[in-house]
Amino acid sequence: MEKKKGFQMPHTYIIIFGVILFAALLTVFIPLGKYDTKEITYMQNGVEKTRTVLDPESFQYILDENGNKVTKAAPIFGTEDFGGQGILNYVFEGMTVGDKNGTAVGIIAFILVAILMIVRYRLPGTIAVISLMGQAAATLAVVSGYFTVFPGSTLTLPGIAGIILGIGMGVDANVITAERIKEELSKNKTLEGAVNSGFKMGLTPIIDGNVTIVIVAAILMGAFGPTDGFWAKVFNPIFYWFGPSTAGTIYSFGFTLLTSVLLNFVFGVWATRVMIRGAVHFKPLRKAWLFGGKKEGGADFKTPSINFIGNRKKFYTFSCALIAVVLVFCGIFGVKMDVEFKGGSMITLAYEGDADLNDLKSTIGTELGKSNLTLQTGSDISGNQTLTVTLPGSDTLTTEQLDNLLAALNEQYPDNKFVQNEVSNVDATIGKEFLLKSVVALVAACVLILLYVAYRFRKIGGLKAGSTAIVALLHDMFVVFGVFVLLRIPLNGNFIAALLTILGYSINDTVVIYDRIRENSALYGKKQMSLAELVNLSVNQSFARSLMTSITTCLALGVVCVVSVIYRLDSIYSFAFPLLFGMVSGVYSTICIATPLWVDWKNKKKAAKKA
Repeated sequence: MEKKKGFQMPHTYIIIFGVILFAALLTVFIPLGKYDTKEITYMQNGVEKTRTVLDPESFQYILDENGNKVTKAAPIFGTEDFGGQGILNYVFEGMTVGDKNGTAVGIIAFILVAILMIVRYRLPGTIAVISLMGQAAATLAVVSGYFTVFPGSTLTLPGIAGIILGIGMGVDANVITAERIKEELSKNKTLEGAVNSGFKMGLTPIIDGNVTIVIVAAILMGAFGPTDGFWAKVFNPIFYWFGPSTAGTIYSFGFTLLTSVLLNFVFGVWATRVMIRGAVHFKPLRKAWLFGGKKEGGADFKTPSINFIGNRKKFYTFSCALIAVVLVFCGIFGVKMDVEFKGGSMITLAYEGDADLNDLKSTIGTELGKSNLTLQTGSDISGNQTLTVTLPGSDTLTTEQLDNLLAALNEQYPDNKFVQNEVSNVDATIGKEFLLKSVVALVAACVLILLYVAYRFRKIGGLKAGSTAIVALLHDMFVVFGVFVLLRIPLNGNFIAALLTILGYSINDTVVIYDRIRENSALYGKKQMSLAELVNLSVNQSFARSLMTSITTCLALGVVCVVSVIYRLDSIYSFAFPLLFGMVSGVYSTICIATPLWVDWKNKKKAAKKA
């Protein structure tokens, strides 16, 4: 006779979350009230002291104009009436530097990811959403300087992207764990056994993937951050000959990305596992189907059987054709560079109403005595219309020239009310130095990642694995470069940040598959299946994870792109859209380029030894 299990207390974190929801619910029914304060005097160690305390006899309800008690439910997001506090406030607040359109981006993207995670992974997906909310809130708190022990950073547009991508890594950590639990349930393991095995098997790829992102973020902060910063000192042997060249947007991106990824270990790994273990011990939740299994036992887990290795020549041909198209376009149309790289001046003006670009170009050109300028309209993060004037060359604009230009514009176009937002003057020599430093940063990141992958996967030919991974990375970076070229977007700091993001994100995909190859090599060995069969099995086993992680990240970036087009946020669009293509390319190159190349290299080496 099976012994009936007694009641098991839910985990502390589940209880705390329940208390928060219960307290929020009570605000719907309990009227508002207030206490008065008073000063009291007391003795402490023979010294008379005073302090302010609540007067227990002074409580009174807050009444409306009709004398009725007032209730006010706690908002989901903060309002001024609540001092900016809300149940989910810290998850999204600050993500957009106070811009309502940007806040909408964060909320919509998060909701889409949350729905996808819950539908796909049920209870682990729900827990993942809770942990992601904590990760986003903690990231924003650190970036804003809320924790004084950590230096804050100005939240720029690339910085917002860094937060989104950091959350994407959090999604990836939860996806890996959830997929592993489903796989273990399909082997008819008990719920506790499946959860424990899923945690154990999923930890290594999560750590390896996040470490590669940390390397990229550290390189960004070391190359483009303050010279007295920690990472600048660490990487000083690499960048010391360039001198100081701080780039705030790139540093902000690196800082937010690093912060978000490190917090992923706290929320996406530790907190998630604590909550899942707590759920397993909570009797109403001890249902295998809530964790991806079936009600009758087992799990809805099917491994695809796509022959990736067998179709590798088709993939090679497609990639070579894609590279050829980009090179042809580069030869025909050339590559546009921003003033950050080639030097010159960039003026951003806010204005109202409609403006004729041809007339403005003529007026500005006459006032400055320059004919080779370009004009571009857009919107800033606050929703104001902007006019960006770019003047390439070695001559920079003086304060007097800028003042005269602004006066001339407002005199000739008084209805537009031109206001100077930002001015960037970059000497041509400094621009070239910045470009060279960016290239060195990319090379340094590739080398460090190569060394890390080679060490971590030394049992399966680490140097080969690292080298083929770098080939895939170069492929993805070339895709991003191609998008900039085809859309005629000038190369600037955002371009470098996008390349380094793709570099870290793509290698994470590759690391997950290499980890599976390493695991299967130990399980099946060389005698049970060929190398091609083993790699195909590993790629197919990781396919669901790769697809889900990419879909969630692309959903977030897709929302960013749509909103940036609607509200004409060109600076956001020029960063997010190429990044979106890079994400798609990262999945493709990992599955269709890196692993097939690794197989070919291994087979050729084996054939050479036999010969």
